Amino acid sequence: QPPMPRKCRLFCCGDKYGCCPAWILCYPCVALLSFVLGAVGLLLGGVVALVLYLLVGVALWLFICYFQSWSWWGNGWVGNIYPKLLYIIYQQMLLSWVKAEATPEFMPIDKLRPKGPLDKSDISYALSIQVPNGWESEFRAAGTPLQEWMSENLAKRLPCWDNHTPFGPDEDPVIYVMEKLGSIYPELK
Repeated sequence: QPPMPRKCRLFCCGDKYGCCPAWILCYPCVALLSFVLGAVGLLLGGVVALVLYLLVGVALWLFICYFQSWSWWGNGWVGNIYPKLLYIIYQQMLLSWVKAEATPEFMPIDKLRPKGPLDKSDISYALSIQVPNGWESEFRAAGTPLQEWMSENLAKRLPCWDNHTPFGPDEDPVIYVMEKLGSIYPELK
């Protein structure tokens, strides 16, 4: 126990450095130096953020405005970026589609990879069913590995929500869907 009467201790000095009232004068200098370094750090961080915004901001805002414009001028696209971006990806995949043929020109034997385990993903809304990812395919009929990866992974990384507004009595759901998705709807024969 400390001796009585007890003394106030503010930890301004210690046994190692001795108790010197002049030592207390160093604290404002250290605080002022820390303040200046913090202000310089904030200023540099702000400059870096501004430069990044100037470099990426225009492209980001162009991207956002483009997808938001789908709901302007009576186009009727409601919702978020996920279905719109998925639409663009599927449209590009469909338009670049090449009919796959089991020929040496389309599927050369020297391009086969060695046997091994395939990277798999769970099927949404299915119980414990996994299928190989599209980018595991050695011979592509359509799409790039990036397009396939995006189509398989966007739902996990972008926020998405549904619009459950019912159709009116004079609206035809089939016509609505074909107007919106006709360019990515598979050809029926």
